[in-house]
Amino acid sequence: MAQLVEALAGRDPRLAAVLPRCSYLCDEVAVRDHAAVLHSGDTVDVLPPFAGG
Repeated sequence: MAQLVEALAGRDPRLAAVLPRCSYLCDEVAVRDHAAVLHSGDTVDVLPPFAGG
């Protein structure tokens, strides 16, 4: 997961600023540990920060 987040952050400084506050799902399951290993075919959703949560 960490490599994916780093790759996304490298695309745009504005995206890099918000990614640390985002939540992540891998195949519809919350992932809080960025050391988690992603596998080919996994679906990752990046959820932006929401007001109040």
